[in-house]
Amino acid sequence: MAVCCFGRVPPNLCHLCITRPLMAMFASIGDVCDRPIHNGRRSTVYISKQESEWFALKASSEYAWKKEMEVYRTLQSVPGNKFTRIQELLGSGELPVFFKSHNSQHKFYILTRYNNLRDVKTWLTRIPGLSEAMRFKAARETLLALKELHQLGFVSRDVKLENFGVHITKDHRLKFYIYDFELSQKYKDVETGKPTVQKIRGSKGDGTTESAPLVQMTGSRRTFPVDDVEGWFYCLYHILCDSIPWDIGWPQPEFRESTYATAVSGIRYTKQQMHETGRIYCAKEYDCLMSAIFNVILKWSKTPEVVEARFYDEICSILKKGVHNCGKTELMDCNIHCMKHYKKHQRHDA
Repeated sequence: MAVCCFGRVPPNLCHLCITRPLMAMFASIGDVCDRPIHNGRRSTVYISKQESEWFALKASSEYAWKKEMEVYRTLQSVPGNKFTRIQELLGSGELPVFFKSHNSQHKFYILTRYNNLRDVKTWLTRIPGLSEAMRFKAARETLLALKELHQLGFVSRDVKLENFGVHITKDHRLKFYIYDFELSQKYKDVETGKPTVQKIRGSKGDGTTESAPLVQMTGSRRTFPVDDVEGWFYCLYHILCDSIPWDIGWPQPEFRESTYATAVSGIRYTKQQMHETGRIYCAKEYDCLMSAIFNVILKWSKTPEVVEARFYDEICSILKKGVHNCGKTELMDCNIHCMKHYKKHQRHDA
């Protein structure tokens, strides 16, 4: 028998039901899970198996919970089912008093299906010899998932591979999702298309350092979709080249002997140089492709508040063209040479 969600649930989500009693699920998590699969400052994630299904229960602070629920409220208000790459919400509310979260501040929950879902970063690292075609599929699908969030009127502000999931369906297809909206921000009304927030100074330091767009590292302005896509671009280094060169934990040799006071300041300087010169940090055989993508991002960054489908189409077109080995990657001198191969569609107002 279905049991409805309980606790402080948004009025327009009260109809959501799950197929297993929530009380039993909370109890089973408490009994079998000695430690969560994720334990962060803003949230803790637990998993539970009920008969043949696995569920993920995310406990979070009220502030983070409200941020996520704003996305799901908006999603529920949109007719039809066109947002297929945003992870489905099964239930939400306030945690029962008997459930002892690993973080006493995490008092609210969001329930989703888990099953064989894996975050994209884990998926990439655990499959040896992953084909180039699969890597390009991951690149394209994560971009399209981000596009859906933007079409819903929100920016993620924390784009990283851990916030994208991949699920293997029964017919062995790969299905990609975006989740974790704790830092999300509404930038436009989905019905009117009008901005919901004025152009104000952004918050410095939000997001994950390695993949954070430059504006979030400097706080120069608020975040727009093009900035989320810049964060996705940095994730491309991991998707195509196995690692981000300036990864704090495992940096490339060039970033190990930094002359900057902190690793963060060195990463910020690297991104500033990329923005100023239009030259990316070398991505080996993918240098030309990623250079073309980065230049599309720079072009649209000139008017960040303008969001059009053509922006994503241009990047997908480049991904579709695939790798172009121009022989100039070692010289970092392929931008002009490869322009014919990666022909960009110019914007009318460019």
